[in-house]
Amino acid sequence: MTDRVNRYHDSQQIKEMPDGSLEVSFLLSGAQEMIPWLMTWGSTIEPLEPQWLRQALAEQLAKALEIYHT
Repeated sequence: MTDRVNRYHDSQQIKEMPDGSLEVSFLLSGAQEMIPWLMTWGSTIEPLEPQWLRQALAEQLAKALEIYHT
């Protein structure tokens, strides 16, 4: 399973889900810096928690989408 995913952080934990998807978790003191990195994954990921990270990512993606609809 771990050969399917690169190691991005020492705290990274990988769990294979019943549907074949992967749940990857990290323990970070400041997750704000992850937003640009998460955006590079586009629609292939869904942050599950914390809620503020989900919201911040959604806001950044909405701003990016505005660029293409103006």
